Amino acid sequence: MAAVHGAGRRAIAKALVVAEVALSLVLLAGAGLLMRSVAQFAAAPLTSQAGRLITMKISLPGKAYANDDRKIRFYTNLTDSLRALPDFRQAVLSTGIPVWGGQGLNVLEVQGHSPPAPGASPYDTGVMSVSMDYFAVAGPALERGRPFDSRDREDSERVAIVNDALVAKYFLHENPLGRHIRVRDEKAANPWLTVVGVVANQKTATVYQEMAWVERPALYRPFRQEPSAHANLLINTNQPAARVGAIVQRETARLDPSVAVDDVQTMQHLLDRFILAYPRFRTALLGGFAAIALLLAAVGLYGVLAQLVSQRTQEIAVRIALGARSSDVLAAIVKEGMLLVFAGLVLGLGGVWLLTRFLAALLYGVRAMDPLILIGVCGVLTAASLLATYIPARRAASVDPMVALRYE
Repeated sequence: MAAVHGAGRRAIAKALVVAEVALSLVLLAGAGLLMRSVAQFAAAPLTSQAGRLITMKISLPGKAYANDDRKIRFYTNLTDSLRALPDFRQAVLSTGIPVWGGQGLNVLEVQGHSPPAPGASPYDTGVMSVSMDYFAVAGPALERGRPFDSRDREDSERVAIVNDALVAKYFLHENPLGRHIRVRDEKAANPWLTVVGVVANQKTATVYQEMAWVERPALYRPFRQEPSAHANLLINTNQPAARVGAIVQRETARLDPSVAVDDVQTMQHLLDRFILAYPRFRTALLGGFAAIALLLAAVGLYGVLAQLVSQRTQEIAVRIALGARSSDVLAAIVKEGMLLVFAGLVLGLGGVWLLTRFLAALLYGVRAMDPLILIGVCGVLTAASLLATYIPARRAASVDPMVALRYE
């Protein structure tokens, strides 16, 4: 009866080891997928100068800058004074940050096309006002037509630059240059805008999916024709952000002390703070659980085999006394342990397949069943398991048969 109970306990212990290995594989694979996904997401090319771009917010007092002329005059004076300084020649304005795109999503109307139905209007176009040289400093690259220049004043023809995504959706097989478009606003009759240029798509974040860059239709306006009381100052420089912010605040205070300058940060810091922080935290958390599961699996395997060797000491001693080589004993114990590991790996691969059904929405640039990650994770588990099995196997192979038989 004791032997039956002992065999039952050993079977339960082995089953627990298999389960621990399977769980370790699932957690390690999940952590590996998320780590590679975050790396791919962070490495996506956002702007041509993202690594050197410093951003800050400029806020004009509403009452003092109620009309557009005063806004334009202040912004022009500020950028002119900054560009006169060393390392500040590439200072531009925009109403949006490159990684966030324009001001919300709007309905676009194309002259000559049927207007979108009110109930089915696609809110798909981001709108952003930018100053001259914006595309040279912050991207995206101009592909056709011309950039904004000194011709685009507040009293000149209303113009716009669009991106490839907008052209592909609204001007398929048509030349967009010279065409007229406008953002439909139910509260105001917006003027028609003449398309003067086409730029490449720029990746932007989306609130609808955490780990995703999208390339949505975008419309750019000249800042002088559509100024805002709240703007982003973008400066392409090698200077530290703190120094740049201090200089901008000094120049701003010299022009108007009531104007606020805040949220000075590099583009990389903005990405780390608002877009990559939570994915990295979640990946680190899952990685920590995976490491604990791997340790438990290795310890569990070691404990089961050590107990097995202890219970079979007399049997092993008899085999060695009858001529069995130490290497044969070592191989037999390692094989027994690795069979449990391989059973756990097979079971764990099924668990990984189920896990990736839920992780798919959190991945970027990585296949749910990425073979490199699966091979790497299986390799780590196998190596850890070999180490866990080798120690009790080595102990079994070094049993002195005379001492073991005398003890029994």
